Amino acid sequence: MKVEFKVITESDFNKMDSELIFNTERPRCHGIIFNKEISFKFAWQSDLIIPEINEISENVYCLGIDLNFAIIDFKSNLIISNLLLDHFFYGSKVYEDFLYVITELSIIKIELVTFRLIETFHLPDIFKGIVFGKNIVEVKCWNDEIVYFNI
Repeated sequence: MKVEFKVITESDFNKMDSELIFNTERPRCHGIIFNKEISFKFAWQSDLIIPEINEISENVYCLGIDLNFAIIDFKSNLIISNLLLDHFFYGSKVYEDFLYVITELSIIKIELVTFRLIETFHLPDIFKGIVFGKNIVEVKCWNDEIVYFNI
């Protein structure tokens, strides 16, 4: 069952009894992610961007924005993982049995069965692009440097 995202007012956010995924210190935006049965609420600071929401397996979604990243299981009504990131969230990619959480200056590798954080790859400059190979990931950075990580 697909989930939907909706921006809501601060007043509606405060009235809702949905489970809170994350809330920043001074949020400017508020939203909910929901299906027909379950909803989760969250708040973030950047008013120029919207959260990235991706289905990573059946009924399991990831949500990232600003310095926050979460994995939510809608079947179990459970927040599986809730990470406070060291650098701004840029995106997420699934490759083989892993989820890669891409931030401004790092890439976090998460195993998709147990959702255990496996490794963090630190980048020499701001993230620009990523290409997955057979046993290696190639990461391009803004300074035109390319780094390779074994996967």
